Parts: sequence; C-alpha cells; structure tokens
Amino acid sequence: MNGKVNDDGSSTMQKSNKSKTSAGSYVEYNKVIGDYKNESLESMENSSIPKSMRNIIKEYFSIIEE
Repeated sequence: MNGKVNDDGSSTMQKSNKSKTSAGSYVEYNKVIGDYKNESLESMENSSIPKSMRNIIKEYFSIIEE
C-alpha cells in the first residue's frame, strides 16, 4: 500500500497487489524482508520524502536485516 500527502494536506492511498502473503498464510520474515526493502527504496525514488527521512528509512532496513 502506498500513500501520499497532497498539497492541501489531505492524503491519498493506493492499494497494491505486490504483497508476498495472502489472508491466512505465513511467510518467513527472512524470505520477504529483502523484497520489502527493495520495494520501499524504489517507492522513495518517486516520492516527496525528504532526503533526511530517506536516510533514516535506509538505516532502518539495514538494522533489521542484521
């Protein structure tokens, strides 16, 4: 799911079918974290997230992948 804050302060949301699980299923964390990281980093390239926040997000994924 991707979201975006509009210029007027409202937000929009876009559903995505890129989820690695379906209702009631289980997937091991280490099998999907890389995909989630890549999806997040790709999404940031086309967003208005400030550079300082992008660095925090990158650091977050680096920490949880350890």
